[in-house]
Amino acid sequence: MGADSTFYMKPDARLIYPLLRRFSVRPEQTVMIGDGVNDVLLAKNAGVLSCSFLNGLTDRHVLLKLKPDFSYENLLELTKLFC
Repeated sequence: MGADSTFYMKPDARLIYPLLRRFSVRPEQTVMIGDGVNDVLLAKNAGVLSCSFLNGLTDRHVLLKLKPDFSYENLLELTKLFC
């Protein structure tokens, strides 16, 4: 889903609601994974779990200050977190 495919932009929770309906999932069973402040804020605004990539575009300390539900440093860690 790209920025030009909806009227809403991160961190507006209305961005994720159509996806929850489309895939028939509850917010508490959904994880928003990203490397930016707006990714964490979108998750919090929508009531979904947040997972921050700490080696991405945003400084890790900035992301950790937002208290994401999960965080990781490399892709292999995702399988440990969610599988």
